[in-house]
Amino acid sequence: MRSKKKNCFFLYFPIFFVSLDSCLLPILLKCATMTADKRREENVEDLDDGLAIDYELSDNEEGIEIESEIKEPSAADKTDIEGAFDSEVEEEAKEGTDVVVSVGKKRKGPSEEKKSKKKQKMEFEKESKKSLSVEKNDIIVEKLNSKVREVYPQLSPLELTEYYLQGKNVIDSSDFSMEKNLENLSKYIEMYMKDLIPSIKEFKRLRNKIKKFETKKKFNKKFNKTVEIPKRKFILILSISAIRACDVHRATRDLEGGSIKLIAKNPIGNDLKMLKTTWSRILNATPGRIEKLLDISKQDKEKNFESTLALAADEIDTVILDNYVDPKLRSVVDDRETFDLLKILKEANPKLKVYVY
Repeated sequence: MRSKKKNCFFLYFPIFFVSLDSCLLPILLKCATMTADKRREENVEDLDDGLAIDYELSDNEEGIEIESEIKEPSAADKTDIEGAFDSEVEEEAKEGTDVVVSVGKKRKGPSEEKKSKKKQKMEFEKESKKSLSVEKNDIIVEKLNSKVREVYPQLSPLELTEYYLQGKNVIDSSDFSMEKNLENLSKYIEMYMKDLIPSIKEFKRLRNKIKKFETKKKFNKKFNKTVEIPKRKFILILSISAIRACDVHRATRDLEGGSIKLIAKNPIGNDLKMLKTTWSRILNATPGRIEKLLDISKQDKEKNFESTLALAADEIDTVILDNYVDPKLRSVVDDRETFDLLKILKEANPKLKVYVY
């Protein structure tokens, strides 16, 4: 009976051991994990990575107690800060740098200085262009031909010769002592082109003679005499714009025979009619307008051979280049149409005279 009990003990002992092992295994694993984490933390604390900072005070230094609250600056401190800021702004403005205020706006600094420099440059360029009218003849020819090369960069040297002005074409008027402005333009014309200004007495004499001959023709069909009218010779004043041409017209209309203005604002038919009947020999116009009038007159003549030309290119004896410089620093010699027209006039009249006023 005792041996059977022993055998039963040894029979159930492995089962008991397996059940005990299954209960304790999670506990043992958890303890092992906690032990490994603790050792890892200890190793990290013992690691000397050189980042530790020791604060040491010398024997003469004392610690300063920092107040927990921030004090508002006094009125005197605010005044000192603002004065220091304004002085820095003034120094930076003198150096020519843009000063940006904390609000985000720019204070006026170098803009006035830049404007003054730009204005000085424009004044210098304007005076340089205006001085062309007081230069000697050879210098004027050289500068005008240089301008030709500038406005026709695509042309070959041989083609440019058709546009070049010769010394015989440009007339020297540097001995004109008065200032070359609108007020003295009439005196300038009277001084250099007096022979081209029509005489009122001569005009009246021819007009009366024409009327007399027309009356005789009505009553006598065999009467075939005609009045010999001298060839017209015009003084053409070229301006940079229509507004300037009107100003020149007002300055020259008091001359004997007066002057007429030919601008794009006028109907082209009115200009053609006026040119056929006018006794005035002074034309104020822009280059483009004159070229258009010459072209239309030529077309009208081709359509009707009996009609008279309103304006012929060889009737323009003298050209005055109004060397006025507008606010955009442009003058009539900067206009390509000016040299296009001068080429046409030179071909029709090789003795064309050109003045720069």
